[in-house]
Formats: sequence, structure tokens, C-alpha cells
Amino acid sequence: MPASPKAPFNHDAPLEPIEGEENRPNMALRDYCLMGPGRSLDKLAERYSQLSDVRPPTRRQRTLCEWSRTFHWVARATRFDRLQADAELVKWEERKLQLREADWKLGDDLRRRVDEFIAELPKFIKTTEKEIEREGPPGPDGQPTSERVVVITIGLNTSLIQLAQTGQVASSLQRLAADEPTSHIKIHGAALDTAIERALAELANASQASVPGAPIGETGGASATSAEQEQERVRPADREGNPADAGAADAVPGNTS
Repeated sequence: MPASPKAPFNHDAPLEPIEGEENRPNMALRDYCLMGPGRSLDKLAERYSQLSDVRPPTRRQRTLCEWSRTFHWVARATRFDRLQADAELVKWEERKLQLREADWKLGDDLRRRVDEFIAELPKFIKTTEKEIEREGPPGPDGQPTSERVVVITIGLNTSLIQLAQTGQVASSLQRLAADEPTSHIKIHGAALDTAIERALAELANASQASVPGAPIGETGGASATSAEQEQERVRPADREGNPADAGAADAVPGNTS
């Protein structure tokens, strides 16, 4: 076996055999490099000594040391690690570019849907009316009176609002996974795990969240349930008591249960 150093290795492909390097030492070199940054000849020799179903390139640590010195294993492993790290950076840069493109497309689609929704707003408003009878103010004789009230209910479909919220959460999750900033803040480690859990919880609760300003009891949902706002109008003709009082109470606001 030659003892003198061989020709320099190919820095673009450090695992390719170099001059005088036969199959066995090259196989051992590949196993050595694939062990990662924590590699050592001791660990490789121990691994080879435990193989029973296949024949390793060698079981002797002294041979591994000779191959390492002769065929520049340390330099080639260092170069191998550098190429692997560079490839990983390129891969994630490509993923970040894809993420930006996907986020832009999603945002553009959501903006288009919102514009369409605004243009067609009357179609998404549901108005219903119902009459109820309730106790009115005392009449001239002091006796209780009753009045009929028309309750007008205006409902706004919230499915598009939830769609926008879902798109925002999905974008945040992807950015967190790609180590991209969210709200101009970069996080990692345990804080990243906590943020992902929080975003998932927000996504799960999105379909149950009430529209801001809507009364309690009516919430938006995946089935496009309307968030309702109610107002009342008193019909003078249905009011019992003094006709003059009825005319003055033409539009008395009130609350319904």
C-alpha cells in the first residue's frame, strides 16, 4: 500500500476516488463522511467491528488510520460537509422563494374575493321581519296597554371573513416553518413551537369566533351562519291606547330577547 500522499482530490466531488485509491478505502471514506460532523475513526472502527451480516472494508483501526492519512480523509470530509451545507442553503432559499410566490398568490386571490364580495354586497345581506307583542306604557286611564313591534333582522354572511382569517393563519404557519419573519419578528426553538401551537388553536377557533360588533348568541361558522344585528320599529296602527301617543312612538328603539 502506498504511504506517500496522493494527488489532490476533486473539490467539487470530494468522495470520488483519487489516484491510487481502490474500492475498499473509498467505501470506508464514504461511510466516514456520512457519519456527519461527529465522525471519528474510532467510531467507524467500532461500527465495522460489530458488522456480521456484511463484510466491511476493514475491521482494523490501524488500516483506517493509514487510509485516512494517505487519502486526505479529513480534508475531504470537511469539503463534503461544506458542500452539504451549501446545498441545504440553496434548497431552503428555493423553498422561501416558493413560499413568497404562494403567499402573494393567496393574498391576491383573497383580495379579489373581497372586491367581489363588496361589489355584490346586497346579495350577502339577509333581512327578515317578525312581529312580537309586548306590554306598552300605561294608557290615559292608567291601565296597561300592549303594542305590536316589528323586529327587523339584518344578517351578514361571514364565510368570506373566515376565509381571509384562515388564509392568514395558513400563511403564518408556512412562514414559521420556513423561518421567515411574521410581523417582522423572527423566532425559533421553543418560542417557534409555542407560536405554531397558538396559530393552530386560532385556526381551530376561527369558525366559532363572533364577528366584531355582533350580538352574543349568533356566531359565524363554516356553514355560513349569519351574524345578526337587530333593530325594532313600532307600528302605530297596532298600538293600543291613545292614538296621539301612538304617533309619537313611531320609531321607538328597544331590545328583544
